[in-house]
Amino acid sequence: MKITCPKCSVQIVTENINVSKDIALCQKCGEAIKISKSFDDLPDIFDINTPPPGAKYEETYEGRILTASTRSPMAFFLVPFIIVWSGGSLGGIYGSQFASGEFNPFMSLFGLPFLIGTVVLSAVTLISIAGQIRIRLLNDECVLFTGIGTLGWYRKFRLDEINTIREENSNSGRYGRGNTKSIVLEGKTRIKFGSMLNEKRRYYILNALKYMKTI
Repeated sequence: MKITCPKCSVQIVTENINVSKDIALCQKCGEAIKISKSFDDLPDIFDINTPPPGAKYEETYEGRILTASTRSPMAFFLVPFIIVWSGGSLGGIYGSQFASGEFNPFMSLFGLPFLIGTVVLSAVTLISIAGQIRIRLLNDECVLFTGIGTLGWYRKFRLDEINTIREENSNSGRYGRGNTKSIVLEGKTRIKFGSMLNEKRRYYILNALKYMKTI
């Protein structure tokens, strides 16, 4: 069992962990930690070897690997929307300039927000079609990847320096209506990810990380 002090980020030695009393004492700063709170209540019934459809767990020579697809039915809405958005906005602003052979600086600058919006929406659309989240753990060194194939965002962290693994609701929409859930890791660093995972895959990755921290 590995427990890290939330105050000084030192890994607590086994002799200072009392599971029966649900308490751990940091040998460096004297901080008392409730064990069950530090792991955010890992469910009694959880088997890392039975992931839901779209998720996978592997033990390889490169370490333990968690994978979850970000494929979503949202793609059926995003694909036609991005076609209409890019075709209407970018075609009208930039296409007309190419067609006429005349450059209009004002129209080009006016079109920049639409161009940036198209790039962002295209990335979200591609992730909702063929994206994945992959976490590789080797000797407490973790690499978190979000993207498609080898293209995407990489973040490195140490699992033994993470004190809290939890799910967080992020209000979205006008007047805070609607909720987007993410996985949050807090410790020496704060990492938030998984908002595009469906509920079953997000639940699995969340608890798989909690489980891997305890072994």
